[in-house]
Amino acid sequence: PKRGGSPAPASPPFLPGMSQPPLPPLPAPPLEELCAHDPELVSYPERCVTLPNAGDVLVPQSLADVGTTLWDSEVLLALRLDAEVPVMQREAAAAAADPRRLRVLELGAGTAVAGVCCARLGCDVLLT
Repeated sequence: PKRGGSPAPASPPFLPGMSQPPLPPLPAPPLEELCAHDPELVSYPERCVTLPNAGDVLVPQSLADVGTTLWDSEVLLALRLDAEVPVMQREAAAAAADPRRLRVLELGAGTAVAGVCCARLGCDVLLT
């Protein structure tokens, strides 16, 4: 049997507390920066990741451990953070009378590209 009541509210198009919808998907990074395209990239002693807002990050790498290799997922995360952290900072400053810097905790940071990106954009960062 049907029960009375109003229908469930539709999900918001963005996360609660956000004044704007999330950014659109990022364009794909240049293929030459991804190991999926060029598997030899993991064997280079160092790599440079170019982030439009945070600048270039030079990463020494080694195949000795997974934490010393720059993986595609870390490049993609850093690119996303590079685009979204400035937007989040503006929203946080607009919402608070006492604007504070964003705090970032990167667990198992590995080569720490995402954390370095956030630090360069003005966040308080703790890497583990």
